[in-house]
Amino acid sequence: MFKRRHFLAGMLTLALVLGIAQVSQSQNQTLTIYSGRQEALIGPLIKRAEQELGLNIRVRYGDTAELAIAIIEEGRNSPADIFFAQDAGALGALQKAGRTRAIPAQIISRVDSRFRSPNNHWVGITGRARVLAYNTRQVNRNELPNSISELTQPKWRGELAGLPPTVLFSPSLPPCA
Repeated sequence: MFKRRHFLAGMLTLALVLGIAQVSQSQNQTLTIYSGRQEALIGPLIKRAEQELGLNIRVRYGDTAELAIAIIEEGRNSPADIFFAQDAGALGALQKAGRTRAIPAQIISRVDSRFRSPNNHWVGITGRARVLAYNTRQVNRNELPNSISELTQPKWRGELAGLPPTVLFSPSLPPCA
């Protein structure tokens, strides 16, 4: 949790640096963030950034897809300086609509290429892990699939149960407590 919070704080700082550059260019004194991420997750980081960076930050929270549509509809009149999305699909839609900009090289170079778009229009700030739990008494490690698509093979029929979209497990495992 400690490392995750520092990573989030670092990525939020990176995003805020982008926003500060935007604010300074526009002479606007308020940084506006549209956030599809929950306030409980990033709200404390935004408050900290306000204090430490001396910024006035206004946040509009909502559903990621709805906020992306709002930015597209608002066009060049959108007050959004930064957009935090819950998923990359919304970012792709904004980019396709011409509503993103390339992140300056001196900033984007701080982010590993695995965590940014190919054209440097966005960066990932969090990630998810998909876990496949299995009974080691029934399945040997070398029998495990190499990808989730292999779970559609006949050998796995009737052998899997799940809680979409994050957990797949063998029905022979005891329930999690």
